[in-house]
Amino acid sequence: MLISMDPSSSRYLLDTRCRYCILINGTLDTGWSDRLGGMTISAAKQAGGTPTTTLIGELADQSALVGVLNTLHDLGIPLVAMERIDAEADDRLASLPAE
Repeated sequence: MLISMDPSSSRYLLDTRCRYCILINGTLDTGWSDRLGGMTISAAKQAGGTPTTTLIGELADQSALVGVLNTLHDLGIPLVAMERIDAEADDRLASLPAE
């Protein structure tokens, strides 16, 4: 099945620079930031003590996002959530626990 989208109906295109928030299981060292598109890496513990890591940053386009996701996959790191950040999401991110 072919899916068609009118590019004028969306401000987000494949080649659009966007900010993303990616939540993964486990703890990822901040030294991986360069390999992950320069995203900011913050570790925290969820309720129950489960360690998670949040990656937040701006990526050049969706190809760069796929590169980050592929790197996480190659490392065997489970993806919990991924969200494109807009102004409303920025407000939600402010409530994330600090390192």
